[in-house]
Amino acid sequence: MNHSFNHAGAGALRADSIDVTGTVTAGALVGPLTGDTTGTHYGDVVADNVTLDGVRLLPPLPNTNAEFEAATGLTSAAWWRLDRMIATGNLASLGDVTATLATLGSPTFGAELVAPDGKSLRGIHFDSATGDSLSADVLDPAASSFIAGGRVGFASDPSGTGHALLGRAKYTGSTVWGWQVYVTDAGDVKLWVGDGNIAHTQDVTCAAGALTVGGPPVDVVVQLDRSGAEPVARVRVSRGGVLIAATSTTCTGLGTLSTTGQEFGFGPIPAATPMYNGGAWAQGGFCAIGADAAGATKAQTVSQGLGWEA
Repeated sequence: MNHSFNHAGAGALRADSIDVTGTVTAGALVGPLTGDTTGTHYGDVVADNVTLDGVRLLPPLPNTNAEFEAATGLTSAAWWRLDRMIATGNLASLGDVTATLATLGSPTFGAELVAPDGKSLRGIHFDSATGDSLSADVLDPAASSFIAGGRVGFASDPSGTGHALLGRAKYTGSTVWGWQVYVTDAGDVKLWVGDGNIAHTQDVTCAAGALTVGGPPVDVVVQLDRSGAEPVARVRVSRGGVLIAATSTTCTGLGTLSTTGQEFGFGPIPAATPMYNGGAWAQGGFCAIGADAAGATKAQTVSQGLGWEA
């Protein structure tokens, strides 16, 4: 009998191929796991773009700032883990940029949403049509490039036809300022961006029918790239490590996005007079402003680095 294996270190075994007729129990399985993965599996699966029992698994969110920076290349960013917030209060950024978000209203902490593999994910559900958000007057991009994103879902439909996911915005009648990613009742993921001039307003469908009520969440990256002659908005929508849709829109003549009374955050913002209603769910997100966020390929490399697309 020919054995082809060697000890890779204390407590470790490395082999080209191992056939097991009994049961394998592991604290963690580190991928990639492909091919025949049928049966019952115990322990955590830690890998990007993993397929288990024929279902794509969501890649884990970063745990540390070092992990986030290595994954995204963004060295001056704010980012948050909403799944770690368990009660009303403030949520500080885990990144190099200080940006603390405050709870408004009564969102549900630790709310579950089903992942593509059927397991439950925990995050914050902004239940009410208005009044619920996790936001603050931070991360104003003004006339600079920015890139932001998050793992978001459509948990309920309390009212209205549009439901805010994340952004920084202010709405006053017919005048709109800032940017916001939202979802329609039909599940269309959309980006709205404006500078207070109706002629410059963009309302772009990024992924039609991708985010249904109560369905699995999506990973979204949105960028406004001002490195060229005209600002370009780019949105990438993924699920389970697979790109669903990528959209690019030239925002001709777009000026500064700043105005007083704006809030950045998750859920319907600003909470006092939101542009879109509640019903969203979020597990985590990030935002970076300036030269670090510019470039025609930046949205793609950030999404790929986080494992949100191949």
